[in-house]
Amino acid sequence: MPSRPTTRALALAALAGVLYWAAQPPLALGSLAFLALVPLLLAVRGAGPWRALALGWLAGTIACNGLTSASIHAALVHAGHPGWLAALEAMVIPQLCGALYFAAFAAYAAILEQRRPGTAWRIVLLPAAWVACELARSRIGNGMPWVLLAHAEVDRPWLLQVADVAGASGVTFVVAMVNVLAAMLLERPRASRSRLGAPIAFAGAILLAVVAYGRAELVRWRAPTGRPLRVALVQGNIPDEWRTQLRQLPAVLARYRELVTRAAREGPELVVLPENATGVSPSANPQILAQLAAPLAGSGSLVLLGAPRTVALGPGSAAVRNSAFLVDAAGALRATYDKMHLVPFGETSTWLLPAALQRRLGVPDDYSAGDAATLFDVDGARAGVLICWEGIYAGAARALARAGATLLVNLSNDDWFGGHAAAEQHFRATLLRAVETRRPLLRATNSGVTALVDARGIVIVAAPRDAATVLAGTVTTLSTPTLYTRIGDVFAWTCLLAALGGLLLPRPRA
Repeated sequence: MPSRPTTRALALAALAGVLYWAAQPPLALGSLAFLALVPLLLAVRGAGPWRALALGWLAGTIACNGLTSASIHAALVHAGHPGWLAALEAMVIPQLCGALYFAAFAAYAAILEQRRPGTAWRIVLLPAAWVACELARSRIGNGMPWVLLAHAEVDRPWLLQVADVAGASGVTFVVAMVNVLAAMLLERPRASRSRLGAPIAFAGAILLAVVAYGRAELVRWRAPTGRPLRVALVQGNIPDEWRTQLRQLPAVLARYRELVTRAAREGPELVVLPENATGVSPSANPQILAQLAAPLAGSGSLVLLGAPRTVALGPGSAAVRNSAFLVDAAGALRATYDKMHLVPFGETSTWLLPAALQRRLGVPDDYSAGDAATLFDVDGARAGVLICWEGIYAGAARALARAGATLLVNLSNDDWFGGHAAAEQHFRATLLRAVETRRPLLRATNSGVTALVDARGIVIVAAPRDAATVLAGTVTTLSTPTLYTRIGDVFAWTCLLAALGGLLLPRPRA
């Protein structure tokens, strides 16, 4: 049997995983994020690097597999992967894109403790190390910035505002810092807590600054100066099986025509339909665009919708792309955008297996990625489009804002996740793009989460889940660049350098 200290460490690591899981959807108990890392930090206290690595892996496995395995499996089965292969991938992907980084953080904490026992600098270095791990999660391979620590805090607008300076990493740093301070207070006997004056003062100063900044920015962006834009978001709630059956296309178009007719009564300048609103390429079937726009005839309204697009690559060669189409009220195509960041394992190759083996196993061919971003002109407003998965990448939204986008539009269809938890996780990750760029966010999905989000990251209005409906409102388009738009992830890279630097500090003399 494991020794009592080992059992205690395993229980603490498992508790950390459970708390992290509970802080994110489906439970979404965001307050637990301020405590989720505490048990793990206590578990690795005095442990060697390899033991800490194993404890971190345990916590990460419970958190990441618990939060994502079911939705990954559903998505891969929907994408055509054989069931057994999808089950294997659903176990492995959260390990490579999540648990591995929990393990790295725990090992770092153990090594830091060995080199600098009890150092007060942990209040800076450990949060920086967690930010560095999230930076790696977001960039290594295809990048998987999903269920990050910051995503648990979208219900605290005062905390989110720092994202226009430091991105989601700024929010993560604050939450991780609270965890580290709590662990430092719990692990020290009362007689030595007086030595924590500097960490307490540092953490208190950071929290006060973040709260003051957050409240000031909430006031500043409550009624910003800009061009008001009347919009209507269409949530079709189209049954998934209709998309793959050509005989159901008339029913799909009829539902959307009915919803666009309802939207037209709101006098919108822009009507937005979700990703893959039709499963048939409008490029090959231009009459589809005319039918969808027909209820807006005679108005100046535009329709923005998602659908597949066939692109000729050369003689006898073509590719299918996940695209967005901007159409005027007469059904004429104004502009298109092809999705650039494809969903790994779903729309692009599963790099766990060679291409020849994928074909033998029956894994379907990939989509083709787009070549460049497109800004859609909506009567002077410039809409930057993020299709589905692209919304979780801060760099994609930042590039659109730098190019001149005055609002962001996210077209998505989260039905292939197989449940509401992943759809909410996706929405939370995407919502931060509004704060980072200070651009309103229009999000149109097939069955939820469809919402209007203002430049503070506050949901103005959201559609009911699993219902065919129209969501109308007015947003203010903005052009002021944020510091984060200008400098990107400088804060996160600084955290990485600080964490590495902490390991290079000389050992204190005995």
